[in-house]
Amino acid sequence: MAIKIKSKSLHDICIKDHNKLSQPSVEVSLDEGKEIAACLDTLFNPAEGVGLAAPQLGNFKRVCIIRIQNDVYNYKLDLINPRIIEKSKETIRHKESCFSVRGRQPWIVERHHEIVVTDDLNGELRISGYPAYVAQHEIDHLDGILISDHGTPTAPQPIVRNTEKLGRNDPCSCGSGKKYKKCCLELTNGNHTVA
Repeated sequence: MAIKIKSKSLHDICIKDHNKLSQPSVEVSLDEGKEIAACLDTLFNPAEGVGLAAPQLGNFKRVCIIRIQNDVYNYKLDLINPRIIEKSKETIRHKESCFSVRGRQPWIVERHHEIVVTDDLNGELRISGYPAYVAQHEIDHLDGILISDHGTPTAPQPIVRNTEKLGRNDPCSCGSGKKYKKCCLELTNGNHTVA
């Protein structure tokens, strides 16, 4: 994967052809996956989003990266041939936009608060909170699913957490040990471009 485009934004270079993006990606060797992940990392701009999947650039291989850099997280994860093997019952509905959806219109998507992922690079990982949300978005790309396939265009409807309400200073339910206001509360505040 030799893509070297730095002059345009990721939104400009990511393909937006729903027919192409609806095809599932194929598995890769660990070495090829590392090479693709390194390329994605080179192209990635944390000011634009928090993740990128190879199919978004026309390389239909099961590789994606997650790069969350904000006041709460400094989270970096490369996934090669990932599969979600477990999902929590707890879900979150949230506004989400994507480089591969024309106009970057936010959609409301429901995702699981915690997942267990297995992949060739990291083995088995338990991911919760915002990183789990982003991982599900990126793995959807690898499975040929866009937010427009299972989300709802933004409308004047409340974004709700389908669990017991937490106070801002309560410990976050994701198990991070942080206060809710410094952790997953960010999921219910504003839009996030995932990728």
